[in-house]
Amino acid sequence: MIDVIELFAGVGGFRLGLEGYKKSNSKFYSSLSGYSSEIENPNFFNTIISNQYEPSTKTNQIASTVYTSRFGQEGHFNCDIKELKIEDILSCQVHFGKAERPLMMVGGFPCQDYSVGTLLKNSKGLKGVKGVLWWEINRLLFELHSANKPPKYLLFENVDRLLKSPVKSRGSDFATILYCLRKLGYTVEYQSVNAADLGFVQKRSRVFILAYFGKPKGILRNALNVSQISSGDTVNIPDYKFTKTNIGRIQNRFKGLKTSPFLNGGILYEGCVFPYKAEFAKPYNPMVFEDIRIDESSEDVSSILVSNKTIKSWEEAKGGKRIQRLKPDGTPYIWSEGAMELYQKNDKPLRTIITSEGGLSPSRTRHLVPLISPMKGHKYRILHPLEMERANMFPDYFTLNNNISPKKVGFLMGNALVVGIIEKIRNAILELETNKIS
Repeated sequence: MIDVIELFAGVGGFRLGLEGYKKSNSKFYSSLSGYSSEIENPNFFNTIISNQYEPSTKTNQIASTVYTSRFGQEGHFNCDIKELKIEDILSCQVHFGKAERPLMMVGGFPCQDYSVGTLLKNSKGLKGVKGVLWWEINRLLFELHSANKPPKYLLFENVDRLLKSPVKSRGSDFATILYCLRKLGYTVEYQSVNAADLGFVQKRSRVFILAYFGKPKGILRNALNVSQISSGDTVNIPDYKFTKTNIGRIQNRFKGLKTSPFLNGGILYEGCVFPYKAEFAKPYNPMVFEDIRIDESSEDVSSILVSNKTIKSWEEAKGGKRIQRLKPDGTPYIWSEGAMELYQKNDKPLRTIITSEGGLSPSRTRHLVPLISPMKGHKYRILHPLEMERANMFPDYFTLNNNISPKKVGFLMGNALVVGIIEKIRNAILELETNKIS
Protein backbone atom coordinates (compact mmCIF):
# COMPACT_ATOMS: atom_id res chain seq x y z
CA MET A 1 0.00 0.00 0.00
CA ILE A 2 0.95 3.63 -0.52
CA ASP A 3 -0.11 6.50 1.75
CA VAL A 4 -1.15 9.61 -0.16
CA ILE A 5 -0.64 13.32 0.59
CA GLU A 6 -3.23 15.31 -1.38
CA LEU A 7 -2.41 19.02 -1.77
CA PHE A 8 -4.68 21.63 -3.38
CA ALA A 9 -7.31 18.93 -3.10
CA GLY A 10 -10.28 20.86 -4.50
CA VAL A 11 -13.28 18.54 -4.25
CA GLY A 12 -11.14 15.40 -4.40
CA GLY A 13 -10.47 14.51 -8.04
CA PHE A 14 -7.09 12.94 -7.29
CA ARG A 15 -8.57 10.93 -4.44
CA LEU A 16 -11.42 9.63 -6.61
CA GLY A 17 -8.93 8.57 -9.28
CA LEU A 18 -6.59 6.83 -6.83
CA GLU A 19 -9.05 5.26 -4.39
CA GLY A 20 -12.30 5.07 -6.34
CA TYR A 21 -15.71 6.28 -5.15
CA LYS A 22 -17.09 4.68 -2.02
CA LYS A 23 -20.77 3.84 -2.35
CA SER A 24 -23.17 2.90 0.40
CA ASN A 25 -22.18 -0.77 0.10
CA SER A 26 -18.64 0.22 1.21
CA LYS A 27 -17.10 -0.87 -2.08
CA PHE A 28 -14.96 1.54 -4.14
CA TYR A 29 -16.02 2.12 -7.73
CA SER A 30 -14.04 3.11 -10.81
CA SER A 31 -14.52 6.34 -12.77
CA LEU A 32 -13.44 4.54 -15.96
CA SER A 33 -16.44 2.23 -15.59
CA GLY A 34 -18.82 5.12 -14.96
CA TYR A 35 -18.86 4.03 -11.29
CA SER A 36 -20.59 0.78 -12.21
CA SER A 37 -17.66 -1.58 -11.45
CA GLU A 38 -15.31 -1.83 -8.49
CA ILE A 39 -11.88 -0.28 -8.91
CA GLU A 40 -8.91 -2.66 -9.16
CA ASN A 41 -7.15 -3.31 -5.84
CA PRO A 42 -9.24 -0.62 -4.08
CA ASN A 43 -7.19 -0.35 -0.90
CA PHE A 44 -3.75 0.06 -2.45
CA PHE A 45 -3.80 3.88 -2.31
CA ASN A 46 -4.76 5.39 1.03
CA THR A 47 -5.13 9.18 1.48
CA ILE A 48 -3.84 10.11 4.92
CA ILE A 49 -3.87 13.91 4.66
CA SER A 50 -5.54 16.49 2.42
CA ASN A 51 -5.21 20.25 2.16
CA GLN A 52 -7.64 22.63 0.50
CA TYR A 53 -7.96 26.38 0.95
CA GLU A 54 -9.36 29.08 -1.31
CA PRO A 55 -7.95 32.47 -0.24
CA SER A 56 -10.40 34.44 -2.38
CA THR A 57 -13.38 33.17 -0.33
CA LYS A 58 -12.06 32.98 3.21
CA THR A 59 -15.48 32.75 4.86
CA ASN A 60 -17.03 30.25 2.42
CA GLN A 61 -14.69 27.35 1.79
CA ILE A 62 -17.03 25.58 -0.59
CA ALA A 63 -14.54 23.09 -2.10
CA SER A 64 -13.35 22.07 1.35
CA THR A 65 -16.97 21.62 2.47
CA VAL A 66 -17.71 19.33 -0.47
CA TYR A 67 -14.50 17.40 0.13
CA THR A 68 -15.22 16.69 3.79
CA SER A 69 -18.86 15.84 3.08
CA ARG A 70 -17.62 13.08 0.75
CA PHE A 71 -14.45 11.88 2.46
CA GLY A 72 -14.83 12.98 6.09
CA GLN A 73 -12.86 15.33 8.30
CA GLU A 74 -10.05 12.92 9.24
CA GLY A 75 -6.69 14.23 8.05
CA HIS A 76 -8.23 17.23 6.29
CA PHE A 77 -6.60 20.64 6.69
CA ASN A 78 -8.65 23.63 5.53
CA CYS A 79 -5.81 26.11 5.87
CA ASP A 80 -3.33 28.02 3.75
CA ILE A 81 -0.68 25.55 2.56
CA LYS A 82 1.93 27.84 4.10
CA GLU A 83 0.58 26.74 7.49
CA LEU A 84 0.86 23.03 6.68
CA LYS A 85 3.85 21.45 8.41
CA ILE A 86 5.77 18.25 7.94
CA GLU A 87 4.74 17.26 11.47
CA ASP A 88 1.11 17.31 10.26
CA ILE A 89 1.95 14.86 7.48
CA LEU A 90 3.95 12.47 9.64
CA SER A 91 1.35 12.57 12.41
CA CYS A 92 -1.45 11.79 9.94
CA GLN A 93 0.50 8.85 8.55
CA VAL A 94 0.76 7.39 12.05
CA HIS A 95 -2.96 7.88 12.72
CA PHE A 96 -4.49 7.08 9.32
CA GLY A 97 -1.84 4.96 7.62
CA LYS A 98 1.33 3.18 8.69
CA ALA A 99 4.66 4.87 9.33
CA GLU A 100 6.58 2.25 7.35
CA ARG A 101 4.53 2.69 4.16
CA PRO A 102 5.90 4.68 1.20
CA LEU A 103 4.38 8.09 0.55
CA MET A 104 2.94 9.62 -2.60
CA MET A 105 2.31 13.35 -2.99
CA VAL A 106 -0.32 14.56 -5.46
CA GLY A 107 -1.91 17.87 -6.33
CA GLY A 108 -3.21 20.18 -9.01
CA PHE A 109 -1.35 23.24 -7.86
CA PRO A 110 -3.06 26.55 -8.79
CA CYS A 111 -2.87 27.33 -12.47
CA GLN A 112 -4.28 30.85 -12.85
CA ASP A 113 -0.86 32.38 -13.44
CA TYR A 114 -0.25 30.02 -16.38
CA SER A 115 -3.79 29.62 -17.66
CA VAL A 116 -4.96 30.30 -21.20
CA GLY A 117 -7.71 32.24 -19.43
CA THR A 118 -5.03 34.85 -18.65
CA LEU A 119 -3.78 37.07 -21.43
CA LEU A 120 -0.19 36.26 -22.38
CA LYS A 121 1.01 39.74 -21.47
CA ASN A 122 -0.51 39.34 -17.99
CA SER A 123 0.69 35.79 -17.32
CA LYS A 124 3.00 35.88 -14.32
CA GLY A 125 3.95 32.20 -14.01
CA LEU A 126 5.98 31.29 -10.93
CA LYS A 127 6.06 34.95 -9.92
CA GLY A 128 2.28 35.25 -9.81
CA VAL A 129 0.16 35.10 -6.65
CA LYS A 130 -0.93 31.52 -7.37
CA GLY A 131 2.22 30.43 -9.22
CA VAL A 132 4.42 31.01 -6.18
CA LEU A 133 2.59 28.21 -4.37
CA TRP A 134 4.90 25.78 -6.16
CA TRP A 135 7.49 26.82 -3.60
CA GLU A 136 5.28 25.51 -0.79
CA ILE A 137 5.22 22.11 -2.47
CA ASN A 138 8.99 22.34 -2.79
CA ARG A 139 9.32 23.27 0.90
CA LEU A 140 7.32 20.25 2.04
CA LEU A 141 9.30 17.94 -0.24
CA PHE A 142 12.63 19.21 1.11
CA GLU A 143 11.40 18.79 4.68
CA LEU A 144 10.20 15.25 4.01
CA HIS A 145 13.54 14.36 2.44
CA SER A 146 15.35 15.84 5.44
CA ALA A 147 13.20 13.67 7.72
CA ASN A 148 14.16 10.59 5.66
CA LYS A 149 10.57 10.26 4.36
CA PRO A 150 10.90 11.26 0.70
CA PRO A 151 7.69 10.47 -1.25
CA LYS A 152 8.20 7.52 -3.54
CA TYR A 153 5.94 9.07 -6.17
CA LEU A 154 4.87 12.60 -7.02
CA LEU A 155 1.96 13.33 -9.35
CA PHE A 156 1.10 16.92 -10.22
CA GLU A 157 -1.30 18.48 -12.72
CA ASN A 158 -1.46 21.92 -14.28
CA VAL A 159 -2.54 23.70 -17.46
CA ASP A 160 -0.31 22.75 -20.38
CA ARG A 161 0.76 26.35 -20.77
CA LEU A 162 3.08 25.65 -17.83
CA LEU A 163 5.45 24.05 -20.38
CA LYS A 164 5.87 27.35 -22.25
CA SER A 165 5.54 29.97 -19.52
CA PRO A 166 6.34 32.86 -19.30
CA VAL A 167 6.01 34.60 -22.64
CA LYS A 168 9.42 36.33 -22.60
CA SER A 169 11.43 33.22 -21.64
CA ARG A 170 9.52 30.22 -22.88
CA GLY A 171 9.93 27.17 -20.66
CA SER A 172 11.84 28.83 -17.81
CA ASP A 173 9.09 28.21 -15.24
CA PHE A 174 8.95 24.52 -16.08
CA ALA A 175 12.75 24.30 -16.08
CA THR A 176 12.70 25.72 -12.55
CA ILE A 177 10.27 23.04 -11.40
CA LEU A 178 12.43 20.35 -13.00
CA TYR A 179 15.49 21.81 -11.30
CA CYS A 180 13.75 21.56 -7.92
CA LEU A 181 12.83 17.93 -8.53
CA ARG A 182 16.31 17.08 -9.78
CA LYS A 183 17.82 18.51 -6.59
CA LEU A 184 15.72 15.98 -4.70
CA GLY A 185 16.98 13.10 -6.85
CA TYR A 186 13.85 12.43 -8.86
CA THR A 187 13.45 11.14 -12.38
CA VAL A 188 10.57 13.06 -13.96
CA GLU A 189 8.10 12.18 -16.70
CA TYR A 190 5.79 14.83 -18.07
CA GLN A 191 3.06 14.69 -20.66
CA SER A 192 0.54 17.18 -21.99
CA VAL A 193 -2.73 15.47 -22.76
CA ASN A 194 -6.13 16.55 -24.03
CA ALA A 195 -8.72 14.41 -22.25
CA ALA A 196 -10.68 14.08 -25.50
CA ASP A 197 -7.64 12.38 -27.09
CA LEU A 198 -8.20 9.56 -24.62
CA GLY A 199 -11.84 9.25 -25.65
CA PHE A 200 -13.23 11.28 -22.75
CA VAL A 201 -16.02 13.79 -23.27
CA GLN A 202 -14.14 17.04 -22.60
CA LYS A 203 -11.42 18.83 -24.58
CA ARG A 204 -9.38 19.64 -21.50
CA SER A 205 -5.63 19.98 -22.06
CA ARG A 206 -3.42 19.57 -19.01
CA VAL A 207 0.17 18.60 -18.29
CA PHE A 208 0.81 15.75 -15.86
CA ILE A 209 4.11 15.54 -14.02
CA LEU A 210 5.12 12.19 -12.51
CA ALA A 211 8.31 11.82 -10.48
CA TYR A 212 9.99 8.82 -8.86
CA PHE A 213 13.47 7.49 -8.12
CA GLY A 214 15.66 5.43 -10.43
CA LYS A 215 15.76 4.83 -14.15
CA PRO A 216 12.92 5.99 -16.44
CA LYS A 217 10.00 3.58 -16.45
CA GLY A 218 7.68 5.06 -19.08
CA ILE A 219 4.70 5.06 -16.72
CA LEU A 220 2.87 7.96 -18.38
CA ARG A 221 3.40 6.56 -21.86
CA ASN A 222 1.94 3.23 -20.79
CA ALA A 223 -0.92 4.83 -18.88
CA LEU A 224 -1.96 7.21 -21.65
CA ASN A 225 -1.10 5.04 -24.67
CA VAL A 226 1.36 7.59 -26.05
CA SER A 227 3.53 7.17 -29.14
CA GLN A 228 6.63 9.30 -29.70
CA ILE A 229 6.68 10.73 -33.20
CA SER A 230 9.76 12.99 -32.97
CA SER A 231 12.46 14.07 -30.54
CA GLY A 232 13.58 17.55 -29.51
CA ASP A 233 16.99 18.80 -28.50
CA THR A 234 18.21 17.64 -25.10
CA VAL A 235 17.84 20.28 -22.38
CA ASN A 236 20.39 20.31 -19.56
CA ILE A 237 19.15 21.06 -16.03
CA PRO A 238 22.29 21.99 -14.03
CA ASP A 239 22.83 20.69 -10.50
CA TYR A 240 23.51 24.12 -9.03
CA LYS A 241 23.40 24.68 -5.30
CA PHE A 242 19.84 25.54 -4.27
CA THR A 243 19.90 29.34 -3.98
CA LYS A 244 17.74 32.15 -5.33
CA THR A 245 20.68 33.35 -7.44
CA ASN A 246 21.14 29.95 -9.06
CA ILE A 247 17.44 29.65 -9.79
CA GLY A 248 17.78 32.98 -11.59
CA ARG A 249 20.73 31.58 -13.57
CA ILE A 250 18.57 28.72 -14.82
CA GLN A 251 15.72 31.02 -15.76
CA ASN A 252 18.05 33.39 -17.61
CA ARG A 253 19.11 30.58 -19.94
CA PHE A 254 15.62 30.72 -21.48
CA LYS A 255 15.47 34.48 -21.98
CA GLY A 256 14.27 35.48 -25.41
CA LEU A 257 13.09 32.02 -26.45
CA LYS A 258 10.00 32.26 -28.66
CA THR A 259 9.12 28.58 -28.33
CA SER A 260 9.53 26.17 -25.46
CA PRO A 261 12.14 23.41 -25.88
CA PHE A 262 10.03 21.00 -23.78
CA LEU A 263 7.54 20.14 -26.56
CA ASN A 264 4.48 18.22 -25.27
CA GLY A 265 6.20 15.39 -23.41
CA GLY A 266 9.54 14.26 -22.09
CA ILE A 267 11.69 12.69 -19.40
CA LEU A 268 14.21 14.22 -17.00
CA TYR A 269 16.92 11.77 -15.99
CA GLU A 270 20.26 12.56 -14.35
CA GLY A 271 20.10 16.23 -15.27
CA CYS A 272 19.08 15.84 -18.90
CA VAL A 273 15.60 16.42 -20.30
CA PHE A 274 14.75 14.37 -23.36
CA PRO A 275 11.74 16.15 -24.89
CA TYR A 276 9.56 14.56 -27.53
CA LYS A 277 6.48 15.26 -29.55
CA ALA A 278 3.82 12.67 -28.84
CA GLU A 279 0.55 11.52 -30.26
CA PHE A 280 -2.19 9.39 -28.73
CA ALA A 281 -3.73 6.22 -30.04
CA LYS A 282 -7.10 6.89 -31.65
CA PRO A 283 -9.72 6.08 -28.99
CA TYR A 284 -12.33 3.44 -29.65
CA ASN A 285 -15.87 4.82 -29.50
CA PRO A 286 -14.97 8.23 -28.03
CA MET A 287 -17.52 9.92 -25.80
CA VAL A 288 -19.63 12.84 -27.00
CA PHE A 289 -22.00 15.26 -25.27
CA GLU A 290 -25.01 13.03 -25.88
CA ASP A 291 -23.41 10.39 -23.64
CA ILE A 292 -23.57 12.67 -20.61
CA ARG A 293 -26.57 14.83 -21.47
CA ILE A 294 -29.30 15.03 -18.84
CA ASP A 295 -32.91 14.06 -19.44
CA GLU A 296 -34.55 17.49 -19.52
CA SER A 297 -37.95 15.99 -18.73
CA SER A 298 -36.76 14.61 -15.39
CA GLU A 299 -34.17 17.21 -14.27
CA ASP A 300 -35.10 20.75 -13.28
CA VAL A 301 -33.64 23.17 -15.83
CA SER A 302 -35.72 26.23 -14.93
CA SER A 303 -32.76 28.07 -13.37
CA ILE A 304 -30.44 27.51 -16.36
CA LEU A 305 -32.70 28.65 -19.22
CA VAL A 306 -31.20 31.36 -21.43
CA SER A 307 -33.32 34.34 -22.45
CA ASN A 308 -34.06 34.49 -26.17
CA LYS A 309 -33.35 38.23 -26.00
CA THR A 310 -29.66 37.49 -25.34
CA ILE A 311 -29.05 35.10 -28.27
CA LYS A 312 -27.79 37.87 -30.55
CA SER A 313 -25.23 38.76 -27.86
CA TRP A 314 -24.19 35.10 -27.66
CA GLU A 315 -23.72 35.11 -31.45
CA GLU A 316 -21.55 38.23 -31.21
CA ALA A 317 -19.49 36.79 -28.35
CA LYS A 318 -18.77 33.58 -30.25
CA GLY A 319 -18.34 35.20 -33.66
CA GLY A 320 -15.08 35.98 -35.44
CA LYS A 321 -13.48 39.37 -34.83
CA ARG A 322 -10.87 41.66 -36.37
CA ILE A 323 -10.20 44.79 -34.32
CA GLN A 324 -7.55 47.44 -34.80
CA ARG A 325 -5.60 48.11 -31.61
CA LEU A 326 -2.48 49.99 -30.57
CA LYS A 327 0.72 48.66 -29.06
CA PRO A 328 2.16 50.51 -26.01
CA ASP A 329 4.39 52.48 -28.38
CA GLY A 330 1.40 53.57 -30.46
CA THR A 331 1.96 51.17 -33.37
CA PRO A 332 -1.37 49.92 -34.78
CA TYR A 333 -2.03 46.20 -35.24
CA ILE A 334 -4.99 43.94 -35.98
CA TRP A 335 -6.23 41.73 -33.14
CA SER A 336 -8.33 38.83 -34.35
CA GLU A 337 -10.00 35.66 -33.13
CA GLY A 338 -11.86 33.00 -35.06
CA ALA A 339 -15.54 32.16 -34.88
CA MET A 340 -16.78 29.39 -32.60
CA GLU A 341 -19.86 27.21 -32.94
CA LEU A 342 -22.79 28.96 -31.31
CA TYR A 343 -24.06 25.92 -29.45
CA GLN A 344 -22.90 22.54 -28.20
CA LYS A 345 -23.70 19.69 -30.60
CA ASN A 346 -24.77 16.28 -29.31
CA ASP A 347 -22.24 14.39 -31.44
CA LYS A 348 -19.19 16.41 -30.34
CA PRO A 349 -17.15 16.49 -27.12
CA LEU A 350 -17.37 19.52 -24.86
CA ARG A 351 -14.85 22.32 -24.86
CA THR A 352 -12.99 22.95 -21.59
CA ILE A 353 -15.25 23.51 -18.59
CA ILE A 354 -14.33 26.94 -17.18
CA THR A 355 -14.79 28.37 -13.69
CA SER A 356 -17.52 30.77 -14.88
CA GLU A 357 -19.44 27.99 -16.64
CA GLY A 358 -22.52 28.36 -14.45
CA GLY A 359 -23.33 31.95 -15.48
CA LEU A 360 -26.25 32.91 -17.73
CA SER A 361 -24.81 36.00 -19.42
CA PRO A 362 -23.55 35.72 -23.02
CA SER A 363 -19.98 34.46 -23.20
CA ARG A 364 -17.50 33.22 -25.78
CA THR A 365 -16.28 30.43 -23.52
CA ARG A 366 -19.47 29.15 -21.85
CA HIS A 367 -21.46 26.36 -23.42
CA LEU A 368 -24.86 27.15 -24.95
CA VAL A 369 -27.06 24.05 -25.20
CA PRO A 370 -30.15 23.75 -27.46
CA LEU A 371 -33.15 22.35 -25.59
CA ILE A 372 -34.59 19.09 -26.93
CA SER A 373 -37.99 20.78 -26.88
CA PRO A 374 -38.65 24.52 -26.38
CA MET A 375 -39.59 25.26 -22.78
CA LYS A 376 -41.59 28.30 -21.65
CA GLY A 377 -40.59 30.02 -24.88
CA HIS A 378 -36.86 29.31 -24.35
CA LYS A 379 -34.74 27.55 -26.96
CA TYR A 380 -31.43 27.28 -25.13
CA ARG A 381 -29.91 26.63 -21.73
CA ILE A 382 -26.45 26.49 -20.22
CA LEU A 383 -24.84 23.28 -18.98
CA HIS A 384 -26.63 21.54 -16.14
CA PRO A 385 -24.46 20.93 -13.03
CA LEU A 386 -24.79 17.17 -13.58
CA GLU A 387 -23.28 17.59 -17.06
CA MET A 388 -20.42 19.61 -15.61
CA GLU A 389 -19.71 16.83 -13.10
CA ARG A 390 -19.93 14.14 -15.76
CA ALA A 391 -17.59 16.11 -18.05
CA ASN A 392 -14.89 15.68 -15.38
CA MET A 393 -15.95 12.07 -14.68
CA PHE A 394 -17.23 12.76 -11.18
CA PRO A 395 -20.14 10.73 -9.76
CA ASP A 396 -23.60 12.23 -10.26
CA TYR A 397 -24.64 14.67 -7.53
CA PHE A 398 -21.13 14.70 -6.07
CA THR A 399 -21.45 18.43 -5.46
CA LEU A 400 -25.17 18.91 -6.00
CA ASN A 401 -26.06 17.04 -2.81
CA ASN A 402 -24.57 19.98 -0.95
CA ASN A 403 -27.25 22.37 -2.25
CA ILE A 404 -24.75 24.25 -4.37
CA SER A 405 -25.91 26.57 -7.15
CA PRO A 406 -25.07 25.88 -10.84
CA LYS A 407 -22.71 28.86 -10.75
CA LYS A 408 -20.75 27.37 -7.85
CA VAL A 409 -20.68 23.92 -9.44
CA GLY A 410 -19.20 25.60 -12.52
CA PHE A 411 -16.49 27.16 -10.36
CA LEU A 412 -15.68 23.81 -8.72
CA MET A 413 -15.65 21.84 -11.98
CA GLY A 414 -13.67 24.56 -13.76
CA ASN A 415 -10.97 24.04 -11.15
CA ALA A 416 -11.24 20.23 -11.15
CA LEU A 417 -9.56 17.62 -13.32
CA VAL A 418 -10.72 14.69 -15.42
CA VAL A 419 -10.75 11.86 -12.90
CA GLY A 420 -10.32 9.12 -15.50
CA ILE A 421 -6.82 10.35 -16.39
CA ILE A 422 -5.72 9.99 -12.77
CA GLU A 423 -7.19 6.50 -12.65
CA LYS A 424 -5.27 5.51 -15.79
CA ILE A 425 -2.00 6.74 -14.27
CA ARG A 426 -2.91 5.05 -10.97
CA ASN A 427 -3.43 1.72 -12.73
CA ALA A 428 -0.03 1.97 -14.43
CA ILE A 429 1.67 2.63 -11.07
CA LEU A 430 -0.34 -0.18 -9.49
CA GLU A 431 0.79 -2.62 -12.16
CA LEU A 432 4.42 -1.65 -11.60
CA GLU A 433 4.10 -1.97 -7.82
CA THR A 434 2.20 -5.26 -7.75
CA ASN A 435 4.55 -6.85 -10.27
CA LYS A 436 7.42 -5.92 -7.96
CA ILE A 437 5.63 -7.46 -5.02
CA SER A 438 4.83 -10.67 -6.83
